Amino acid sequence: MVKQSPKLVKEITDFRKEFDEKGLQKDVKISWKLRHEFVQIIKVNYADDPSLQDAVEEAGLNQIEAENLFREPVLKAQECLDWFYNFNSVNDNALWKKHKIPIGVSVGFVWAAPGVPQRDILQNCRETEKNAKNQGRDRLAIRILFNGGNYLDWVCPWWCLQEVLEGYCDRNEQTGEKANWGHIHADVALLESRHAFKGEQTDIALALFGIYFTAKKECLNLKNEKILWNQHEQDDPNKKIISYGILGNKKDCKDVNKALNNWIINLAKIGFQLCQQ
Repeated sequence: MVKQSPKLVKEITDFRKEFDEKGLQKDVKISWKLRHEFVQIIKVNYADDPSLQDAVEEAGLNQIEAENLFREPVLKAQECLDWFYNFNSVNDNALWKKHKIPIGVSVGFVWAAPGVPQRDILQNCRETEKNAKNQGRDRLAIRILFNGGNYLDWVCPWWCLQEVLEGYCDRNEQTGEKANWGHIHADVALLESRHAFKGEQTDIALALFGIYFTAKKECLNLKNEKILWNQHEQDDPNKKIISYGILGNKKDCKDVNKALNNWIINLAKIGFQLCQQ
């Protein structure tokens, strides 16, 4: 039997407010040695110790959640995005640029539901990496993988990744409330149900982007060829790429309007899944 430690009750009580505000994804800043001790105490003593049960319940947790919290904090989607922002941003201090060699990097990132088998996740990782390469290279391909195998894809060049995802401007911004990606997500769902994005037009998708990304309408003018497509030296597709567009290689795109519509639609859906706290 592991002896009851008064530290456990104190730690859980002290962090109760953070648990309530941020849930199990909060990285509790205690030593790994102490983490291990807490896991053992909860695992062995929980069933026979009412005071321990009360402390865990006070924190809004059950036994398994408390064990998992101390064993290994849950990774937040925003933590992943922050890492990618620092990995290959326009900042000269970005991690990928430290080698001082102008090498492009294409990355696939899969955010999977808890019940998805690991073999399926690995297969989706390979597919998502290919998406980044096939859609123009030097970009991040994001896939949200749901239980059952359904998924959402969105691909974005590094230079505007953070600018886009952090450039979302909720229509209630003037009230001081936190930006709610649920609004653009709901608008897209309604418009899709009415087949508003079908046909040869992109006006509705572009208008939607203009509403929710007001500050980005100029620097991310989605009607600008240089923003949309990879640009090559001397405008020759066989020459070196000098800048990367959001839709990648124009010669590989079979339907420009559909590709642009999908980029905006999937931005709304991905943002709702990863950026909504």
